[in-house]
Amino acid sequence: MFFIPLMVYAGAPDIGQMMQNLKRDLPHLVKFIAAVSYTGGVWFIFSALHELRIYGQARTMMPTNVNLSGPVIRLMIGVLMMFFPSFIDVSIYTIWNYGSQDVLLYPSDIKAGWQDIIQGVVALTRVIGYIAFVRGLILITRSSRQGVPPGMLGKAITHIVGGILAINIVGTIDAVKGTFGWT
Repeated sequence: MFFIPLMVYAGAPDIGQMMQNLKRDLPHLVKFIAAVSYTGGVWFIFSALHELRIYGQARTMMPTNVNLSGPVIRLMIGVLMMFFPSFIDVSIYTIWNYGSQDVLLYPSDIKAGWQDIIQGVVALTRVIGYIAFVRGLILITRSSRQGVPPGMLGKAITHIVGGILAINIVGTIDAVKGTFGWT
């Protein structure tokens, strides 16, 4: 709070410039999120295969009562996380009937003074959507374990759907406007 007057005095950039810089730097964060998704996918695949191997060895020794849904779900989520960009494209195409490259197009009817701010906020919302999407996939793997509290799967699906809606925030806003008849 004490540094704001000092920043104004020192000639700090305005909010439009700050949002433009943020918009410029956020694609690197999206690449980092994709890398985390790839790494998590590899981890989930190996942990699922390891658990299936343990189940196979225990099955040959004696009859056990083990649930296979956990490793199988982890294996499927690991594969989805390995194909993160393709899965995002398919999800966006499923909901809005156009590809993820069209998501990058911003509306051109924005007033000149607000364009940098709105585009920065849209870029930040897209990054939050990517994070929510990956978190939803991780929550699905957690919900496949024994003894988790009820409602974990619903929370995971909410994160995934909310992440997809946030990734295409411009399309989501247009859909809400069209639904309620706002122009």
